[in-house]
Amino acid sequence: AVSRAVKKGSMPHARDLPCADCGGQASQYDHHCGYAINNRLNVEPVCMPCHKMRFVERGEGKKYT
Repeated sequence: AVSRAVKKGSMPHARDLPCADCGGQASQYDHHCGYAINNRLNVEPVCMPCHKMRFVERGEGKKYT
């Protein structure tokens, strides 16, 4: 849903936004509320290091090891 919204122009690309955590340049969106249908566009732009930290804090760090 996020990819479609970006392609359609109804949502900016993450790289055009600051990281929600550190203020640096974001590179991707984080589905911080999960992937349920009602949260499909509830995302925050984050840089790769902050996204990794979020995964670790949520106990999902194995995805980055």
